[in-house]
Amino acid sequence: VEVAVYRIVQEALTNVVKHANASHVSVVLRCEGDKLSVVVEDDGCGFDTNTKLQEAGDRLGLFGMEERAQLLSGGGLVMKKIRVMIVDDHAMIRSGLKVLLANCQDIEVVAEAGDAEAALPLVAECAPDIVLLDISLPGISGLECVRSIRRDHAAVRVILLTMHEDPRYLQEGVAAGAAGYVMKKAADDVLYQAIRSVQAGQLFLPACLAAELWQAGGDKGE
Repeated sequence: VEVAVYRIVQEALTNVVKHANASHVSVVLRCEGDKLSVVVEDDGCGFDTNTKLQEAGDRLGLFGMEERAQLLSGGGLVMKKIRVMIVDDHAMIRSGLKVLLANCQDIEVVAEAGDAEAALPLVAECAPDIVLLDISLPGISGLECVRSIRRDHAAVRVILLTMHEDPRYLQEGVAAGAAGYVMKKAADDVLYQAIRSVQAGQLFLPACLAAELWQAGGDKGE
């Protein structure tokens, strides 16, 4: 058992070094009765395992780790997924986002809502890691919803989804507490990157809008 666990952790840490671009990693071993669990967590940007497996084959060592875990009384690897909640007043947008995110093994959609009034109780109930939030909502605005989430659930991060390219919306969103800002016209990979970056504690902003915002601040002497 000791050798198998050592090899599993060794392979996991190798992946962190090679692929996660992390600055911190933790390894926690728990023993409850006859059950042993190993949790390896890092603050890296993550990656799409499907894509990496296609590129690297078994060089990630995932299959080897799985086999070693299965040999230990039928156990297995469980990837900790990023829990995402979707808030958008258009049902078709919500459905499309769920389909997109279903392609990612490290992301799962745990709840959805069509407005802020329905979303806020769900944040408390479902405890998502990240809320994908339309900035233009009926009733309570997206910005006010961000403020409420950040005030009452500090561990939950918010990514704003919008069609607005005016940098003022970006400035207001960041001021409200949003950790990410993604244009609805952006490619799928941009959304995946935003979710993984924000989950890792980073601020994710469109380069073009961030540059305009920086320039505007410089012009005002800020």
